[in-house]
Amino acid sequence: VSRITVREALRILSQAGVIETRRGKGSYVLVDGSELGKGVEGFSEYRKRFREAGRARLIIEPEAVRLVALTASEEAIAEIGRCLRHPQDTSEETGEFHKAIIRALKNPFLTEFLDRLLEAQMDAPVGALVPPNRQKGVQQKLERQHENIYRAIKSHNGECACCYMRE
Repeated sequence: VSRITVREALRILSQAGVIETRRGKGSYVLVDGSELGKGVEGFSEYRKRFREAGRARLIIEPEAVRLVALTASEEAIAEIGRCLRHPQDTSEETGEFHKAIIRALKNPFLTEFLDRLLEAQMDAPVGALVPPNRQKGVQQKLERQHENIYRAIKSHNGECACCYMRE
């Protein structure tokens, strides 16, 4: 195998969140090796759950964020901003931002429902698929989207918040 092929494979694994490459230090595996063995058997079920949860979120979250932008207290908006400014280095980061938005509605049913939807999307069999929010290119896009949503909420622009959530 040529060096070019190995370099390309390492680049792909890095973008997928499976390894981290540090200049001058080498590459480090970021996932548990036992997870890689799960393979395809869990992938089909995970894809189905991921798609169904995503559809449900697209029905609920755009309207929820519109309402938050129009009605949320300054305290609730500040909490959403804290989730944006201090992301954790885990796959839970995306969930925390969305949970803060739903919590601002003060509706325990919606909060519990979103928790279940996020759980369905975050619990991927790593060998089959690295969750999108752990992939570098996707992570940057999510961060920009979250910033746009937050700016719209902060300026009480429900329409823009709704549109950014649908992206």
